[in-house]
Amino acid sequence: MRRAVTRSVVRAGLLILCVTGLVAAAPRPAPPTRAEQAACRADYLRHCATVTPGGGRGVACLMKVKDKLSPDCRQALENRADDVSAMMRGAQ
Repeated sequence: MRRAVTRSVVRAGLLILCVTGLVAAAPRPAPPTRAEQAACRADYLRHCATVTPGGGRGVACLMKVKDKLSPDCRQALENRADDVSAMMRGAQ
């Protein structure tokens, strides 16, 4: 009986370690530069002011209205396409 309980506890511990290791190893996109923030500030305030920043939610909002963004903001998002894709997957 004790052996079965010990095995269950060990298996649960290993599972938790594996899952937390995968989460910790997930790539995190670099934060936006000041220039990128400046390029999108007005667009964010105009189209996404009600969105709580963080977790990729702001970028997700900007991507939804990409056709309405200023050329500078659109270019900033395109320049960071890989990071934007990673943030979008994380925001879902």
